[in-house]
Parts: sequence; structure tokens; C-alpha cells
Amino acid sequence: MSSGTSSTRIAGLGAIFGIIAGLVMGGIGYLLPIPMMMDNPPFFINAMEMWSVSSPVATGWVLLIFTSAVIGAIFGLLTTKVAILNVRTPARAALLGVIAGAVIWLVLFLPVEIPPMPGLFSMGNFLVESLGYNIVFGLVLAMLMWAASWRGTKPVPPS
Repeated sequence: MSSGTSSTRIAGLGAIFGIIAGLVMGGIGYLLPIPMMMDNPPFFINAMEMWSVSSPVATGWVLLIFTSAVIGAIFGLLTTKVAILNVRTPARAALLGVIAGAVIWLVLFLPVEIPPMPGLFSMGNFLVESLGYNIVFGLVLAMLMWAASWRGTKPVPPS
């Protein structure tokens, strides 16, 4: 995508790529469930159960897809409109994806995980796995944005 691409199109692609990354993250959640929880639900369903939400499966999936789309749109806009954040190479996209995943986890998800589980910091594996899910999300999202930027013509280098 060139810097002349409309913000609406970029946000739309970012949202679509965010949903894809969220689905990948959700699938990994089913493959690597939380072992300490009854029935071993994926993390996004477990969070809804901890907060005593009715219909935790549906609510967990809706929130996962919604937040993935919003984060994807924001990431898309930032990585195409802010020159220093352009995803020009796969390595740069991967680095930005890891950073974005860690920031997303710290700002959005860690505050939600702590209240129902005050002993969370004593569970090092849980913290690493939770952060890992968001890094995977960031990597998938960033690589999709990089791939889209190379479709057709090469992106305009930042000025």
C-alpha cells in the first residue's frame, strides 16, 4: 500500500487482517488450553467465565473478533501513515508485530486478567503464555500488512 492509499481502505484491510489474526489466535487457544481451569477452555472463554458472564463462549468469541478488528485497523493506520512504523520488510514487520503484541497485552488484556486472578503474577507460565498469544496475533497481523503493502507495486519509501 502506498502512502496515498485512503485511510478508510487501510483501516478496512487492517480490520480484516486483525480478524484473521484473531481467528489464528483463537485456534491456538483451543490447541493450548489453560490447564489449570476446569474443562480447559481457551483463554478468551476462560476470561469470560472468570468474570461470570452469561454465555462465556459466545461472548468470548465476539469480544475476541471485535477487539482483533479494532486493533487491526489501528495497527494498519499506524504502520502505513507513520513513516517510522512502515512495515517495509518481513523482519521489520515481525519486530513491529512482536512489539505491538506485547503492548496490546500490557494495555488491554493484563488489566482484565488481574482482578479475577490476583495471584496471576505468581504463575509465570500463565503470564508467558498469555503474552505469547498476543505476540502471535501481532506477528500474523504485521505479516499480513507487509504482504498487502507489496501487492501490485512496491510501497512508497518513507520521506
